[in-house]
Amino acid sequence: MRQVVSESVSAQRLRMVLLALFPFLAVVLASVGLYGVMAYSWPRDQI
Repeated sequence: MRQVVSESVSAQRLRMVLLALFPFLAVVLASVGLYGVMAYSWPRDQI
């Protein structure tokens, strides 16, 4: 019985991990992209 429940929950757990991981990666990628745009557009003589 335990094995049946474990197998049933494992697929659901994988979906939940993926649902949590993709938005986190999207935020990280967007932050890096925004930093790159800001660093490129920032005037060099103000440093």
